[in-house]
Amino acid sequence: GRIVLKSSQAGDISPEDGIVLGRALAVDHDRVVVARDPMRSSPMMAEAVMSGLLSQGADVIDLGVVSAPVAARQSRLGGCAVYVAARPGMISGYYLMNPDGSLFRDEQIRHLDILLQNPPEPPGHEDLGEYTVRDGATEEYKSAVIESFKGDAKCTVVADCRCGAASDSLPQILNALGADVVTVNAQWDEDFHQSQLAEGDPLANLKAMVGATPGSIGVRTNPIGTMVEVVDEHGESIPQDRVFA
Repeated sequence: GRIVLKSSQAGDISPEDGIVLGRALAVDHDRVVVARDPMRSSPMMAEAVMSGLLSQGADVIDLGVVSAPVAARQSRLGGCAVYVAARPGMISGYYLMNPDGSLFRDEQIRHLDILLQNPPEPPGHEDLGEYTVRDGATEEYKSAVIESFKGDAKCTVVADCRCGAASDSLPQILNALGADVVTVNAQWDEDFHQSQLAEGDPLANLKAMVGATPGSIGVRTNPIGTMVEVVDEHGESIPQDRVFA
C-alpha cells in the first residue's frame, strides 16, 4: 500500500489517474507538498497530480527533485505530501505522506478510495489553488541530520546511491561527519540499471570495492533513499535488523 492509487492496483497508472488523485486529496487538504525522483516518467506524473490539486482549489508546494526522506521532512508544510517515484517496469506511482512524514494508513487509503470513485466538481477559475516552488529542501535536510549526529565518523565509506535522488544527500552527509567517501552511481540517470559482478548478488560490486579498499565499509541505498544495505569491513552484508537497531 505504499505506492497508492486505488489501493489494490498493481498495474500501470496514467496521468489521468494522477489528476483524479489530486482532486480527491484536495477535498481534505488545503495545501499539499509535492516532490519527485529524477526518473523518466516522474515529471509527467508529478505535473498530473499537481494539476488535479490546483484545479480543485488546493495550494501546491513543489519541492522538485528530492529524495523521499527530504519530502517526508517537508511534508509538515502542508496537510499531506505526495512523493512521485519510479516503479520497476511501470509508470511512476505515488507515495502519500502525513504531515509527520509517515505513510498514509489503511483507513486513510480506504477513505481516499471512496473519493476517487466520486470525485467532486471542480471550482471556478477564481478558486484555483496557488502554486509555489520551494528551493533548498535538500540542504535543510542535510543540515538537520548533521546537527543531530553526536560524535565523529572517521572511516572510509563506499557509497552506492544507485543514480537516484539520494545522491544529493548521502555522500555529502557522510563527508560532513568526517568520513572519506568513495561514491558509486552518484549521478542522476533516469534509465539506471544496476550491474553486478556475480549473478544473484546485487551487492557484488559494492563488496568488491570494499574488499579493494582496506578498512572501508559499504553503504547502498535504493534510488529514493528509503532503504539502506550495509557491507562491513570484511565485505559481508550486515543483516537488516542489526542495521536498524
